[in-house]
Amino acid sequence: MADGESLSTDTTEGRILAAAVSVFGARGFHETTVSHIAREAGVATGTIYNYFHQKEDLLVEVFRRYIKRYHLRLSAALKGTSPGSESLRRFIEVHLAIFERDRALAQVFHVHWREVRPEIREGILPSLISYFEKVEKLIAEGQACGAFASTLDRRLARELVVGALDEVVTSWAQSSRTRSLATAAGPLTDMLSRALCA
Repeated sequence: MADGESLSTDTTEGRILAAAVSVFGARGFHETTVSHIAREAGVATGTIYNYFHQKEDLLVEVFRRYIKRYHLRLSAALKGTSPGSESLRRFIEVHLAIFERDRALAQVFHVHWREVRPEIREGILPSLISYFEKVEKLIAEGQACGAFASTLDRRLARELVVGALDEVVTSWAQSSRTRSLATAAGPLTDMLSRALCA
């Protein structure tokens, strides 16, 4: 990914994580072995265990680092935008742009955030919660200025926004078509704004 969102490959650990994104995206987490990741990273399988105890730790670390970069990018993009539909539009544009630059990361995030195995779920949950809180804050700010209906249930509104983005990105990531993901930003914002507005 561009604009500093990608996992740095300047270190061995960075190469391993970037390889994990690539292989998880192509094969899926459950079909991937540590050997697959090592081959993609150009390191010995044993080298990976110097950094990560097990394959699950790789997925958790990818989520943690991605969400950190996601928040940095989003905060910069939302600076100076008006609460309500303008902020929602910018949020959606940034979300779609980030994933359009890296289809493998889109596969990993939007497919594997549903992991139910406790050791994975507990590891990625803090990253997911911070993402959900960002969406809920955007909705709350829209309500505070009167742009979004004050009667909205924020949790349900957040699920609406997150669910819509998830469906759009997942269907794009799993499709063989080459359409631009960014083209969905305008129509999606319009639909969600109508659902949220006072």
